[in-house]
Amino acid sequence: MNRKKVEQTVRALQYDWTTFEFEDFFKHTVEYHGRPIFLQPIPHFEVSGYCVSVREHSTDYIFVRADDHPVSVLHNKIHEIGHFLLKHLKAVKIVDTKEQMIELMMRFSRLRSVENVSPTLASEEHEAEYFAYLVTQQVAKAQRLTALTLETESYDWGVPPFYGRFARQDSKKVDQ
Repeated sequence: MNRKKVEQTVRALQYDWTTFEFEDFFKHTVEYHGRPIFLQPIPHFEVSGYCVSVREHSTDYIFVRADDHPVSVLHNKIHEIGHFLLKHLKAVKIVDTKEQMIELMMRFSRLRSVENVSPTLASEEHEAEYFAYLVTQQVAKAQRLTALTLETESYDWGVPPFYGRFARQDSKKVDQ
């Protein structure tokens, strides 16, 4: 992992952390990145893992599991933004159908799964995680931590956050 590269990337953003709101941060990073990033929450994510980043010909995509705890979802979004800003992903062929996108997402998800982690992929994952840590650290220093947790007001607290959609299915069985 190249810590200096990650630290330089966060500094280069020149973001005003005292005004942090995720939507504003996202717009700022897209502008800095110089390419559109399409951010798509997906309920009942069809691939393993929490999120997937895909760099296509002209647009970058982040697909994130929408039924996880909102704090985890936000962390995953920041982590995936880190992959783009740290230039981890190579472009892939243009995807024309939903089936092709799901196939591509599954391929990327498997590539980044624990079983298939090469030293390069492991380093990239550590760098993206360090990026998310540094962003969170800047938000904390700016006393904007509530901006990382406000989405939890609408979260269904009756469901354990670590079990996602499976807990919801189980809780329905218990209630019947």
